[in-house]
Amino acid sequence: MLAFTPMHLEPLVEAFNAWWPNEGQDPKSCFLLATGSPPPAFQPMFMALIFYDGPEEEGRRHFKKFFDLGPVVDMTDSHPYVVQVPTLLGLFFQLYQEAFVSGVAFYFGESTDLECAFESYDESREEQVHESNRSETSHGSNLERHL
Repeated sequence: MLAFTPMHLEPLVEAFNAWWPNEGQDPKSCFLLATGSPPPAFQPMFMALIFYDGPEEEGRRHFKKFFDLGPVVDMTDSHPYVVQVPTLLGLFFQLYQEAFVSGVAFYFGESTDLECAFESYDESREEQVHESNRSETSHGSNLERHL
């Protein structure tokens, strides 16, 4: 996984649009872009989940456009497919077991398309945090009344 800050939006879209018609057509590769707020800072980020069925050096060349952007997190590693997929899915569901997950697939046209989706995600995340804080407060006051 490669993680990018919101400031990477324009270059990320440009890199994807250059990558997709060429390297992106390789059946040995997969690219999934997600938004999330990973620990420890829980700040919204773009997370590129990349997969290449081949040697690591070849995969790094294949996704060079994204590595060249200077991701703030690089958790890429080489694993056999049968080990990597269950591990990644298990980690995903462990981290986000109480989160609403939705997705949309589209070809990046303009960075404004992705910017709108990211802003919507950020607003939704802030509402969830606010609701969670309000819920904790109400549970705390109910508990105090019963004591």
